[in-house]
Amino acid sequence: MNDVESHLHGYRSPLSAIIGLAEAALTRSDLDSALVKQLRAIRALAQDALDHAEPGNSAHEDCD
Repeated sequence: MNDVESHLHGYRSPLSAIIGLAEAALTRSDLDSALVKQLRAIRALAQDALDHAEPGNSAHEDCD
């Protein structure tokens, strides 16, 4: 198994890992409000990309 396959197996996908990392960071109470805003945007973008990348998702066909 190559590195990419192991990452896909462990995290389901790199996008899922990004979402998880952003969510974990957002649990901290000592973050600057600008950083919180950026983390929420990163999480939302990764979630949107993941939603469009999942096989069988009709939204994926709209991205052409």
